[in-house]
Amino acid sequence: SESWGMEIIRDCLGWKSMLAFLGLVFATPNVRVKKKIYGSIFGIFVVWLANMVRLITTAVVGVELGYQAFEIVHLFLWRWGLMAAVLLAWLFWLRKL
Repeated sequence: SESWGMEIIRDCLGWKSMLAFLGLVFATPNVRVKKKIYGSIFGIFVVWLANMVRLITTAVVGVELGYQAFEIVHLFLWRWGLMAAVLLAWLFWLRKL
């Protein structure tokens, strides 16, 4: 029986992904600041929600399937998944402009 633990640290909170989203929004040219602010509120919420799903699913996988599965989900699947969430939220915002 393997014994290991999980800890949620500052880097697990999705702040880097939220910052990346803000960077994309505010680097988008020819958009009024008001629309960027509304887009930021929308995107921060979407990225936060995606991160909550990431934390919950990663923990469940770890508890149910063990450490190796946890590492695969944590280091591979959700690293790319959160980047995809950031890009998709930004693209959605761009299309709604």
